[in-house]
Parts: sequence; C-alpha cells; structure tokens
Amino acid sequence: MSAHGFLLDGWDDASTRGLDVDHYYAQLTPNGVDDSNGPQVWIAPAAYVIGSVTDLARTIAAVLDRSVEAVDQAMARGAVG
Repeated sequence: MSAHGFLLDGWDDASTRGLDVDHYYAQLTPNGVDDSNGPQVWIAPAAYVIGSVTDLARTIAAVLDRSVEAVDQAMARGAVG
C-alpha cells in the first residue's frame, strides 16, 4: 500500500491518495473539517474501482468540481519528498 499527500489548496491538510494492491484510492477532507470519523470523501472500491493514476485524477476532479490539471498538479506535489 502506498500513500501520498494530496496538495490541493483547501484540501491539503489531511487528504491523501495512493495505491492499495491494484486499485488507486483517495481519502479527502477539506481543510478545517474534523476527519476523526474518517475522510469527507472516499474514492475507493466498491464505489470506485480505479486502475490508473490518470483515472484517479479524473475522478477526483469530477467529485471536487476542479480541473483535471489542478488535481494532477496537486497529486504530483504530494508525490515529491
């Protein structure tokens, strides 16, 4: 299992994304929202079965109503370091 930060403005404090076996996932919580009971947005099987990082970026963009480019950049920033 891998986990990386998801560094999108307004979502960067507690959000992560990664690969679990052979499916990509995201656990997203907007900044300032308590996530002690789990993320506000779960993108993971069974609701979402995502087999590529490109499809994950597209799905996050659609769910958060952001551009794919902004999501892709946020994912890239979180993968560094």
